[in-house]
Amino acid sequence: MVAEWLPATQARASWTSSPLLVFIAEHHLRTDQYLPHILALLGDRALDVIREEDRELFARALESHIGN
Repeated sequence: MVAEWLPATQARASWTSSPLLVFIAEHHLRTDQYLPHILALLGDRALDVIREEDRELFARALESHIGN
């Protein structure tokens, strides 16, 4: 189950028995915490590593770490 708390007393959740979706969600949750640290270590070099067409996917994380 993947859940998200919303304002006040609302929440959203998804339930699945799909092994593939569970695998993807588990690995995302386990590795996502490393992204800010990796970008901080790479500094400006992260822009050399991340392809132009993928930069929008990293935009929020890049704003936090590139140029600080």
